[in-house]
Amino acid sequence: MDQRQTVVEKIEADHKEFRGAARMWSGVYHTFQFGAAILSAVAALVLKLDGVGSLQARNNWGAALAAAAAIFIALLTTGRFKDKWEANRVAAFAVRDLGYEIETTEANPDKILTELRQIGLTRNNAIVGLPTEIKSKP
Repeated sequence: MDQRQTVVEKIEADHKEFRGAARMWSGVYHTFQFGAAILSAVAALVLKLDGVGSLQARNNWGAALAAAAAIFIALLTTGRFKDKWEANRVAAFAVRDLGYEIETTEANPDKILTELRQIGLTRNNAIVGLPTEIKSKP
């Protein structure tokens, strides 16, 4: 197998991985974000609707729903799900662009492989909360 084909396969594998991770983290992020909003709204409704059980039951359910919403917000914030979603989305599109570049007549597989490695490192740093700008060695 020639070097160009090896790079094409690496590009395809990384793109598939990054897009899959972007979809997953998007789902987690939006589930927690909208879940917190829905839980808060339902908690308020439960507390105000007189026809829903006794006052004690409404208070218990309202408190439980509000607590669940607070937990969702805490997990959403401390889990940095948005950062993970964005890091994977940006990386996937950067890798997609390398897929276009490798198809050009003047493509340099060594350069593209180096860029692919840089994209992976930048993505990883964004996911774990490290600086994403890599300083050049002097």
